[in-house]
Amino acid sequence: MTPATRYGKPAADILAESRALLRENAEHLARQRRLADLLSGRGAPRERCACCNARLDGAGPFQRRGIDYLLCPECGHVQTRLAPPADQPVDFGAVYPPLSGAEFASRVERIYRPKLDWALEALAATDGPPPLERHWLELGCGYGFFLAALRDAGARRFMGLDACRELVERANTALGENRAALVDGGLARAVRDSEAEVYAAFFVLEHLADLPDFLAAVAEKPEGVAFVFSVPVFGLATVLEDCSDRHFARNLDGWTHAQMFTERSLGRFLELAKCEQVAQWVFGQDVLDLGRMCALAAENYPPALRREVDGALARMADAAQQAVDRAHFSDARHIVAVRRGAPRNG
Repeated sequence: MTPATRYGKPAADILAESRALLRENAEHLARQRRLADLLSGRGAPRERCACCNARLDGAGPFQRRGIDYLLCPECGHVQTRLAPPADQPVDFGAVYPPLSGAEFASRVERIYRPKLDWALEALAATDGPPPLERHWLELGCGYGFFLAALRDAGARRFMGLDACRELVERANTALGENRAALVDGGLARAVRDSEAEVYAAFFVLEHLADLPDFLAAVAEKPEGVAFVFSVPVFGLATVLEDCSDRHFARNLDGWTHAQMFTERSLGRFLELAKCEQVAQWVFGQDVLDLGRMCALAAENYPPALRREVDGALARMADAAQQAVDRAHFSDARHIVAVRRGAPRNG
């Protein structure tokens, strides 16, 4: 099967979130600088790739924003040289603050309903029951946005799991029913223990310290089980973070994101999971990051000139991002994949 590829998504869908990042830039930048100092010398040196588990002998080292990284010579995965300290996990309850009911509904409609509609279209072309009749399990469900999109679309058999108790509680409150639960024993174990027909994970896999074990768990699922996911990819937005130290790193900060996929490591990821890609959606917010970078550079311009810069950036955003997407240089990939072949024996 030739994978179906879609490119682009309107910048207006996440313009409010992008503007919030600009307002909060100084706060995020100061925090990242403190964390870079804190991480210096902390954590154990990685001996094996966080994605393919190959030895990192001969890995290509580089440094950015005071943190050392490695490029896996086997699969091209990008990762910090030191694994993040296990005693200081990321507090995702703080990363994703509380929202009003209207803000929650808006994010579901603008950001998560389009993801679901695209996934349903792709899954409808695969073998099995109609997509909304299948059993869905979202891994790392967070605030419950995708769960709400599933419910609103008519799904009945769906649940979400998350490692953050605070986000699980917020999700169930926002949904008005207990559809989210605290994960017990990690996501690899959750996949092994589940009989779901569709697994979803949006910007979650890059946070897993046991990604090879997770991929092995997916490879053990029966043929035809679907996997809908998104991951950050080393692209233009990540390179822009090295062009100026005035804007905070949204993509590769060495803390929230201590590893990042490339086109090559994403391909190896699918091989290890024994999955066939049936659809991908290539889009990002690289040009919005460029706009944030330019807005910070233009802070000392007269107001009239700043407005001209802002207006020009807004008018070019979608066309410029389309060019980045079609060059496969955007900061994210959304994938629909299906388990193919005999499951891996334990």
